Amino acid sequence: YNFASAQFTDPGGCLHVKPTFEATGQFEMVFGNDPGTPAATQVGSSDPLVYAPNWCDHCKHWKPPRSHHCSFCRRCVLRMDHHCPFTGNCIGFRNHGHFILMYAFAFLGLLYSLVLCVCAIYSSTPDVTRKASYHALTKHRLLQGMTGFATSLVLKVFVRTSITIALQTIFTVVGLVAALSFGLPAVYMACTGQTMLESNFPMKEYVQIKPQVYCPLGPGFYHRGVQSNLRDILGPRWWMRLILPCRGGLLEPHVALAPRPSLAGANAVVSRVKQVEQEGVVQEVRSCEQLGINPRRVSCC
Repeated sequence: YNFASAQFTDPGGCLHVKPTFEATGQFEMVFGNDPGTPAATQVGSSDPLVYAPNWCDHCKHWKPPRSHHCSFCRRCVLRMDHHCPFTGNCIGFRNHGHFILMYAFAFLGLLYSLVLCVCAIYSSTPDVTRKASYHALTKHRLLQGMTGFATSLVLKVFVRTSITIALQTIFTVVGLVAALSFGLPAVYMACTGQTMLESNFPMKEYVQIKPQVYCPLGPGFYHRGVQSNLRDILGPRWWMRLILPCRGGLLEPHVALAPRPSLAGANAVVSRVKQVEQEGVVQEVRSCEQLGINPRRVSCC
């Protein structure tokens, strides 16, 4: 169910999303209402903090924060994680939860299959004829190297059970290794509030703390705790998705349009605002394109 949902669910597009300030194409940064959260204002004014403007030359519209253009789907995707070759679809705001649960249930299913195989192997008695053939192969050293080692294990299983159990064991182990290799990083990033693009290309998003002054958002900026991070992508009724093939309720729009930073991330931005107030700008670039953002009509220094 979750594989099909991750494959066929629209991850969410940006075409009809309007920025908070349409004249400059900027979205307001919202800190949230958590206790201890500082006020979000720019240097020396009461203007709110805003994300750096980012125009998509392909889709011809402004991109919300954490959104990216997918060259495969030829569209901008809300809170894009990555384009998945296994599902043939982008993983974004609306199907990220299905993607994570796909790996979680795949791991549980494969683990259950492996337990059944192990029980079948140890509860069976070796076949005498097969055992003699196996010893003949090992006696003449026909099973050497890593390939020989893997083949030897398969033959040992075949000697004790049947070809069906042997093949099931092989496919289960291969599937489990694949699920862990691809699934563990995906689950880890979901638990820490990161996307794959943010993990592979950090410091690519900026907040405007003063007109024409931008501050990069570092790794972990959106890490608000494992429970809050998973709730953002699984929905308010996330527990239902663990026992039933269903959606966890409507996802909150602010997750894609106005993502809440962590308390540490908010404090880091406020401290940078105070630093600029006291010390001024430390490093300058000639154009906003050097920062990796496309401001279109906005002039930068």
